[in-house]
Amino acid sequence: MENEENITLEILGWGEEFASSFTALNRPELVPARISAQYRSNYRVMTIQGELIAEVTGKFINPINPGVELPRVGDWVAVQVFDLESKAIIHELLPRRTKISRKVPERKTEEQVIAANIDEIFIVHGLDKPLNLNRMERFQSMVQDGGASPVYVFNKSDLLEDQQEIQQAIRSDVPYMIINTRSQEGLKPIVDFIRPRHTYTFIGASGVGKSTIINKLVGEEIFQTREVRKGDAKGRHTTSHRELVLMPGGGLLIDTPGMREIQLWDSGDPLDYTFPDIHALGRHCRFSDCAHRSEKDCAVKEAVEKGELKKDRYEHYLKLEKELSYLRGRQDQWSKLEQKRQDKILHRAIKRYNKGR
Repeated sequence: MENEENITLEILGWGEEFASSFTALNRPELVPARISAQYRSNYRVMTIQGELIAEVTGKFINPINPGVELPRVGDWVAVQVFDLESKAIIHELLPRRTKISRKVPERKTEEQVIAANIDEIFIVHGLDKPLNLNRMERFQSMVQDGGASPVYVFNKSDLLEDQQEIQQAIRSDVPYMIINTRSQEGLKPIVDFIRPRHTYTFIGASGVGKSTIINKLVGEEIFQTREVRKGDAKGRHTTSHRELVLMPGGGLLIDTPGMREIQLWDSGDPLDYTFPDIHALGRHCRFSDCAHRSEKDCAVKEAVEKGELKKDRYEHYLKLEKELSYLRGRQDQWSKLEQKRQDKILHRAIKRYNKGR
């Protein structure tokens, strides 16, 4: 971390909400820290004393405490610092202001928090591939469901013949910018957007240029990058772990591995944010719980028939809604099974305790 002697909690994104949560702990032996990197068995944390290597206490990994979440990059935690060893122990996780989550790929229905306490999230699309707004809207649902603000970023503008194509294609009011990582001037839209003490991250498929953008913004090779393979446009560079870095001019950036498999995690009504036009039309449906499929007097279907709502947008909405409905059912089923498993663990622990008395 540069200029560690000048680091303050505010520079790291600290605010009244976190300060209030920390004060409520009433543990004077602990100090605030922000997770800057997560590894297999430990973490790197940012404090006003510099960066430290930290481990979690046993309560975070004890199966009897199923409701205790592990910290993620961007989280604020309360740590005990051991000055002589430049190490710390994470005792408490402060409530998150925002997060970005997805369903764990190829596993039972389970939430995976990717990063926390982010203000704006740049959704990056490489213009060396056909425009895929459906994919970007899927990312948008993830972003807005977690409380952060989305921004579309179209990279590799030198491959775009007419920038009006982007403006005409976008189907929402999400702000967007067109950049080119081949030159520093091409990054000006992002540079002008970033504000000190705010936290940002870049998401998108592998090979769209996320790590390259961050390297240029930070001014050094923080993350290893390689050329994109010719033929399939797959990124050869990999970011093996998530990491938060402090920019020289202010602002914080989190790099995340490319997410090729995008599975939504439902914790609210993410499609209301992604499809505000459909949500607004739905208020005029005959039934308050209208699914906009086969119900009578559906304002959404009427808008499609009249040409007021594009059919492909309507069909994409139905596809995502079907996916979320399936996920909700799986979440309910998994919650019941998990509760039974935890009850068995607790019962066995009580039996062992009673035998030892």
